[in-house]
Amino acid sequence: MSTVSLHPARSPLAALLLVGVVYVLAALLIEHHGLWIIDNQIKFLQVEQILATHGRSYAMPWPGSALDPELRFQPMIFPFFAVRDHTLYPAYTPIFPLLSAIPFATFGFGGLSLLPLLGGLLSAWGAARLARICALSASAQSLSAVLAGLLTPLWFYSEVYWEHTLAVAACLWGVGFVLQFLQAGSWKRLASGGALCATGIYLRDDLYVFCAALALMTFLRTPRSRLRTAAVLGAAMIGALLPLWFFQAWAIGQPFGFHIGVHVFDFPGLGQHFAERPAVIYRLFVRCASNPWLSIVLLAPFLVGFLLRPRLSTEAFRWTIPGVALWSLAGFLFVMRGYFEAESPILHMIQVNTLFAVSPILVCAFWRNQEDASLLSSFVWPLTLIYVVVYSLVSPLDATEGVHWGNRLVLVLYPLFAVMAAEQITHWTPRAGKASAFGTGVLIITAVASLLGQAYSVWLLDRKQTVTKQLNEMVAARPERAILTDLWWVPLEIYSVFPERPIFRVRSQDQINELLAILKQAGYEACLLVTGPGRPTSLPPVAIFEDETTHCRMVKLIRIDLGS
Repeated sequence: MSTVSLHPARSPLAALLLVGVVYVLAALLIEHHGLWIIDNQIKFLQVEQILATHGRSYAMPWPGSALDPELRFQPMIFPFFAVRDHTLYPAYTPIFPLLSAIPFATFGFGGLSLLPLLGGLLSAWGAARLARICALSASAQSLSAVLAGLLTPLWFYSEVYWEHTLAVAACLWGVGFVLQFLQAGSWKRLASGGALCATGIYLRDDLYVFCAALALMTFLRTPRSRLRTAAVLGAAMIGALLPLWFFQAWAIGQPFGFHIGVHVFDFPGLGQHFAERPAVIYRLFVRCASNPWLSIVLLAPFLVGFLLRPRLSTEAFRWTIPGVALWSLAGFLFVMRGYFEAESPILHMIQVNTLFAVSPILVCAFWRNQEDASLLSSFVWPLTLIYVVVYSLVSPLDATEGVHWGNRLVLVLYPLFAVMAAEQITHWTPRAGKASAFGTGVLIITAVASLLGQAYSVWLLDRKQTVTKQLNEMVAARPERAILTDLWWVPLEIYSVFPERPIFRVRSQDQINELLAILKQAGYEACLLVTGPGRPTSLPPVAIFEDETTHCRMVKLIRIDLGS
């Protein structure tokens, strides 16, 4: 009688259960009434608008438009918004807020974590499935799920209200179907893979780039049937996208979304665009220290390995895997030291959120044994290279920075690298020889460090969301019915009052005076000025908010009486 192993090291199912338990426990401990950053806050406000209008409006619920129809003092900054018919719209696709509306209406703020958590589990499962399709052992399949789910930033993005993990899951499962097509020649599998990857665009319009990379790689891998491959894959992707295009045309007036339909026309010019490419590449894939050369040295095993992925003799492989793991561990510890030494770990995150900095165990993905001949080497690795090249060519420079743990912009790479790393680690174990004791110790320490790094990010998520909740509670308790601010991030950070009170963003004292006159004429008796601690004011603050944990938010609240 056969039995099913439930040991996480040998059973992919047990590994997925382990990932799921960790995700759920973390979700139960995290503060959900706060929201991470502006991106998440915008999507939440769109959820509220969808519910308030029963799905008829996808605009920003900003009551200030009644007093400022020309949007001179509107509360959002580029590139987070677009304007259509004198109305503010989020720049993002509205699908994720639409999907989130029912969980939020049913479970409140806790419901917002359900879709990201589901996406994380599906992504970990997708990683294990890729390993199985590539004929890796059960141990490698289990390791793929654990590495992807718990030892990369996928864990962080499974706990925060964001669409990333669902989009990643769609891409991973799509790639799996494409690999099955390459193995067995099933055109249905190819069509399914193309359609699934295109479904990710419903959530992240930057995944047009991943779909293009996948199409190109598949085209190159099928020299005898390229025309049919292109036709089937193209038809599947376009067919899957047609409902999205029709929906967005109706909901926001832009079938391809505002990023493509509007913001692409803000193109700075070909010369400037290409001049910015080195900075884009550096921010996305290299920067992990204040000094560029130090960043290159710290990430050298990743950068060289990713670009070349050299085949090594058994003897070289035996010592290289623990060697590069030790090097990447040192780089990781340097990066984490920066978090603990920085006055604000949140603001420090902006300077070190490159792809390779926070998951040192993934370095094992890029140094392979000479016997390696799997689809991971012949298809998945070249796919990731093409994706990185194309993304680096098209990404706007302004879109490469933000308060992100790891590199969320190319998040799909983490589980792909996790499968590649699992393959090489399981290849290394029986070949370790004299390096076994030393190498095993190094790999275990590097894996634990990767896990602790992700756990730290989840703790940081909880701290930041707690701070945001506290700021919202302070502002919501104030009686003033209109709010002015000269801080660009404040209007969306105080999302709890955004739909109810007009919030205006001002840039000068003259604009403040102009708005005060408008508010007085409209019958407002007082307003609240939310400003930074360094702004000189003649009026004393009625409250001061200090973020004593992450040190990224400090404001003072000033009441301005408008008189009768």
